[in-house]
Amino acid sequence: MEKRDIRLDFLRGTALMMIFADHIPKSLLSLATLQSFAFADAAELFFFLSGFVAAMVYGRTLDKRGFLAGAARTWRRAWDIYAAQMVLLFFFVAEICAIASVLPDAGYFQYFRVNAFITHTETTILQALMLRFQPTYLDILPVYTVFFGLLPFILVALKRGPWLVLLASFLLYVGTQLYGWNFSTHPNGEGWFFDPFAWQFVMVMGAAFGSGQMDRYKPLLFSRPVLMGSGVIAVVAASMQFTNNVHALFAAVPTLFLIDVPIEKTMLEPARLVSFFAVAILAARYMPSAARMARFAVVRALACCGRHSLAIFCMGTLLAIPGHVMWLEAGQSLTLQLIFNVAGVLLLIATAWLLDWIKEGQRAIVPMPELERVPA
Repeated sequence: MEKRDIRLDFLRGTALMMIFADHIPKSLLSLATLQSFAFADAAELFFFLSGFVAAMVYGRTLDKRGFLAGAARTWRRAWDIYAAQMVLLFFFVAEICAIASVLPDAGYFQYFRVNAFITHTETTILQALMLRFQPTYLDILPVYTVFFGLLPFILVALKRGPWLVLLASFLLYVGTQLYGWNFSTHPNGEGWFFDPFAWQFVMVMGAAFGSGQMDRYKPLLFSRPVLMGSGVIAVVAASMQFTNNVHALFAAVPTLFLIDVPIEKTMLEPARLVSFFAVAILAARYMPSAARMARFAVVRALACCGRHSLAIFCMGTLLAIPGHVMWLEAGQSLTLQLIFNVAGVLLLIATAWLLDWIKEGQRAIVPMPELERVPA
């Protein structure tokens, strides 16, 4: 069995911590997240890594055991993600109800987009099962469910012709930019916050690299012109985004965001893609080896979170709600937000360690031998 690369788990764990920090408004920790250094944010990183790891893991099963075994394992993961979305929705609504019982006039049902669930529960449940009801923060996992449902076919197609798959994925992305294709949500008929027709391109790109089909092109990606171009893009985006985010927290600090760069998230604007891939190329080229990174405790802690990405994502989503409410109710105190953010990150890491401990304990259990049958 191949040893797991700690760098992938570290990046996934880092993306999860960034998503948690970015979900809380005006968070000081957000100054250290990807959205402060690029036109993209942790969502692009999370989507890309999910495609990469999924292709690497499930593609291996497809190669060794055939399409049906590989597809069954992939669809099992799709079911896990779908089930997580349903359980997360239940706890999410319960959490908002608990907050509304203490702050009945704050309008949090509407604020977190669960009003339809409260007022028309019988119809909204069905829409939720169809992934059309997506409250605030519950809009990522539906895209993952769709992607993992299609992943076996994508992996087969990648092995036969990776460039054709990437071309088809890119044309779908371009068509979305031109014509606004999207699925609709309940109850207002708005599009999915993460437009699956656009965001699939990041996942398919990740799957293409994770499947190993693009390894031959690494020398080109790491060539001097590409690295220099990526560096220029990364520096320009970082200088604009970081000063803009600092300005949003401290108005006295000037911003270098002097030109209008369209970075709308739902449609995954091209500037976001270009910025993300520039950072990704630089990270892939200059990231230290797995052995060197494994020496640091913070790397091991974040990698532990990455190994339990689905559970940590769900818990981080539920933790973000009180942080968001606290920001609105406590006078928008940056100090309280920082304390809550740090406590939340530590709690998520502790949860990941606990899940790791439970998993290791299960592996250590030796099955009891069957008792011999004694004749009557």
